[in-house]
Amino acid sequence: MKPMRGVMMALMAAAVGLVAVAGATWVQRREAGELRRELAKRSAVQMKMEAARAENERLKRAQVSAEELARLRADHAALPRLRREIEELKARSDGRGR
Repeated sequence: MKPMRGVMMALMAAAVGLVAVAGATWVQRREAGELRRELAKRSAVQMKMEAARAENERLKRAQVSAEELARLRADHAALPRLRREIEELKARSDGRGR
């Protein structure tokens, strides 16, 4: 009877060990899955950030320089004066042509 008891104890210990290993494996797989999902999210965020940076650089290159903007504003401000001059010249021209 005693040898059978030793075998039973050994089988029970092996079963407990097997359950412990299976539990640890399950926990590791679950955690690995969570880490993969987190990595996928971070990769997607990283790709969006890189796209935003590239768009920002493209917009910076397309932006008008401060000097060009000042010149365009000055040209725009001069338009009413130039239109008046054109109208005055037309009026003088019409007066001379008669």
